[in-house]
Amino acid sequence: MVGEELINELIRKAVAAAEVRPENERAFLKWRGQDTTVAVVRLPVDKVLLNPRSHRIRAQLESSEHRKLVETQPDSPNAQNAIEGFLRDTDNYRALKQNLRDVGQTEPGLITAQGMLVNANTRCVALREIGEQYIRVGVLPPDATTREVDEIELSLQMRRDFRSEYSFTNELLFIDELLKLHQLSPEDVAIEMRWASPADKRALRAAAGNVVQQQRILVLIREVQQMSGGQLRLIDFDSRRQALSEIDSDTNDLRNSDPEAAAEIREARLSAMLLDVGYRDLRHIGRGFVTDFLVPVMEDQGELKPYIDLLTRPRTDEGLEGIEGLDVLAPLAGVNDAPERTATGILDAVTGSIGRSEVVLFSEDGTEIQLAQPSFLGPMKRAFETATADAELTKEAGDRLNRPVDLVRRAVRLSKQSLEAHADVKDDEGFDRTSMLRFVGELITVAEQLSQATCDQDDA
Repeated sequence: MVGEELINELIRKAVAAAEVRPENERAFLKWRGQDTTVAVVRLPVDKVLLNPRSHRIRAQLESSEHRKLVETQPDSPNAQNAIEGFLRDTDNYRALKQNLRDVGQTEPGLITAQGMLVNANTRCVALREIGEQYIRVGVLPPDATTREVDEIELSLQMRRDFRSEYSFTNELLFIDELLKLHQLSPEDVAIEMRWASPADKRALRAAAGNVVQQQRILVLIREVQQMSGGQLRLIDFDSRRQALSEIDSDTNDLRNSDPEAAAEIREARLSAMLLDVGYRDLRHIGRGFVTDFLVPVMEDQGELKPYIDLLTRPRTDEGLEGIEGLDVLAPLAGVNDAPERTATGILDAVTGSIGRSEVVLFSEDGTEIQLAQPSFLGPMKRAFETATADAELTKEAGDRLNRPVDLVRRAVRLSKQSLEAHADVKDDEGFDRTSMLRFVGELITVAEQLSQATCDQDDA
C-alpha cells in the first residue's frame, strides 16, 4: 500500500473498532445542519497529514518560497515539513506545547477520513515535538466536502481557549473567503465568528459592520502591497491591526462627506505607519496635517527640503486599476480636486523603497532621482514624529485666549529638555552642531519677537 492508502485503512479500522464499543469517546459537532457525534480514535502523530488549507497559515504561505509545493503536492514530505514550520512559528506555540506537557491533550481534534487534520494542526506538531506518539481525533464521514471542512474548521478554531488565535491577516483571509467563496452574509460571518449572538440584534448589526470593515482593510492592504511591487508580505501587517483599523474607521466616516480629506488622511497615515511611527501618533494626523505640520518640519530638514514639492504633490490613481475589491474603498480610489498638499509622493516613495537599497523619486520632467534609503527613511520618520507631536501640542493648547501662554510654556519646557539632551551629546563627533546652532538662532529670533510683541501691547 502507498502512504495514502495506509492512513485510509488505518483510520477505517480504528473507526470500525470504536463504533462497536459503546464506551468509546465521541466528538460532538454540527454536521449538515444537525447536531451529531463522530467516533474519536487514537492515531499516530507521524501518520496524520497537516492541513495545507488551514486558515492559521494562509498569510504565511502566501509569501513563502514553498507556496507552490504546498499547493500542488500538499501530502509530500517537503510540503508537510514546510507546513510544520509555519505552525511552529505561530503565536503562543510555546505556551501550547508547555500546556500539552502539563495536562496533555484535553480535547480531541478532528480529521477527515482521508487522514487530513481539520483542526488541531498546531497541537499535532507540538505533540510530535514533545515526544507523544498519538493524537486523539474525531473522524468525519468519508464524503465530507472542502466547504464543509472549512466551515467546521471555523466552528472549532475560532473558539478562544489554549488554542492559538488566528493571526490578524489569517483572520482577514478567512473572513474574505467566507464572504466570497461560501457566500455568507456579514451577519452570518459575525455569528460564526462568535462576535455576536443572533438574539441581540443591535450587537449583531455592529458585529456585521466589523466584518465589512475587515474586508475593507484587506483591500487596503492589497493596495499597499501592489504599490510596493509585491515586496510587502501579508504577514508584515500582522502587527499593524490597530493602526489599520483606525485608518479605516476615520476615513470611512469621511468617505461620502469629504472624500478629499479622507484620501489625504489615509495616505498620510499609511506613510507614517509604514515608517513605523507609533499608532498613537497616527491619531494626530488629520485634515491639513501635511500642509500645516509636516511641510514646515520638512523645510527644516536639509535632507528633505529639496524634495518637498515632489513628495507632497496631489494624489493620482495611476497603477491602482485591477486591484480586486478596490470598489469597497470608493470614492477614495477616484478622488478629484485633491488638496494642494498630500502625502501621495511620500507614500509612493516609502512603498517603492521596500526591498531596495535606494528611494526613487521622479522630477516634474520625469527625471529619476535616487536617494540612499537610510538618508531618506530616517529623516522622513523623524519628520512625521515631530509633526504629529506639533499637531498634538496644537490640539492640547487650550482655548483661544490661553493658547499663546500654553504654547510658550511648552516651548520653555522643551527648550530645557533640549539643553539637558545637548549636554549628553555635545562632545559626540556625530552630533549635528550646525543644525543645532541654526535652530537656536531661530529660537532666539522668535523669542525676541514674542517679547517685543508683548511689550508693545503693554505700552499700548
